[in-house]
Amino acid sequence: MSKIHIRYLIPFANEEWVDQRITFYQWLPDGKNEVLIRQRDNITARLWIDKDFISVVTSIEEEEISRCVNLPINKVYVEVEVSEISEALARFVYDERDSPMGTHHGISPECEEYTTLKSEYEVLGLKVLKAALTLYNRFIAFARNHKSQYWLQERPFDGNRIPTMNNAFRAEIRSEDYDWVRWCPPSTDIIAIAIYLTDDETSIKREEWKQVQEFVASDSRPNLILELLANAQLLVDEGHRRNAIIEAASALEAAISAFAKKGKVDKLVASGLLSRFDVSQLQVQIEHMGFSASLRFLLPILFPAEVLSTEILNNCQEILKIRNNVIHNGQRDVDEKKARPLIVYAKQACEIIIQHTD
Repeated sequence: MSKIHIRYLIPFANEEWVDQRITFYQWLPDGKNEVLIRQRDNITARLWIDKDFISVVTSIEEEEISRCVNLPINKVYVEVEVSEISEALARFVYDERDSPMGTHHGISPECEEYTTLKSEYEVLGLKVLKAALTLYNRFIAFARNHKSQYWLQERPFDGNRIPTMNNAFRAEIRSEDYDWVRWCPPSTDIIAIAIYLTDDETSIKREEWKQVQEFVASDSRPNLILELLANAQLLVDEGHRRNAIIEAASALEAAISAFAKKGKVDKLVASGLLSRFDVSQLQVQIEHMGFSASLRFLLPILFPAEVLSTEILNNCQEILKIRNNVIHNGQRDVDEKKARPLIVYAKQACEIIIQHTD
């Protein structure tokens, strides 16, 4: 059995002109002597910082470090050690160092053994990159959340972009038998293109152009409810489903609050029944009941089912339930198959409530 080491140089920003940094106070970890380690099964990942990674205009000497209040670092090394792999696979990785250029130094692709080893190399490539990014992201998460360096962002693992990420991180490998060479597990980038479907509701119509002209000429803010809903739709597209649900719930709460102040109750409730309502106290009553109770009990009474369907109401209540679970019980994520339809129901409910609000 053999042991290999794969090394990545991971910057905190994708673009060179973006200078994202982690800052240290009058101190820097001493390279490989003070490392972060994460070990699972036969894979050990180590993260360390080189003093050359200090991101300042002028160089800082060793003796000056202890006098610097904020030492900015813009990249890190992550090295992944994999033990107990076959010598054949370790050798195959070395022989395939130039495979992206179509050069194979060992066995040829026509051999049956090549197909087997290539498959093993591909699986190994996924495991190694996942281990490296897991350690990196935990470091970022600590600095971002525990030290309020909120500008930092984690790097999600994307199995469809293995070659791109290996190239971006200058991935290299060495073993007991050879020095550093290119690490290039076989994989193909799959580019996902976001396609935003529009229809007669989302597309701007001719008769709406005057409204657009008036809006851009004014200093008015966009409708808060619609802005929150747009945020929720974008967040769910970007994979931030928990935040999307919170924005959707906020939109519903804002819509109900607006309705409490200027709701057109007379258009909803039959005249005979309306005489039994003290409409002037609607705002006070909704504020007294609160958002949750108003959504569960008051809206189903005021809005007939043919105006605001039971299906929409039930799904809005589900949004509220998830929002509360996120805030009070620490729910970390929401399933995408559930989040997307719920955002649509929130949008439908808000639009109906807006239609019945002055």
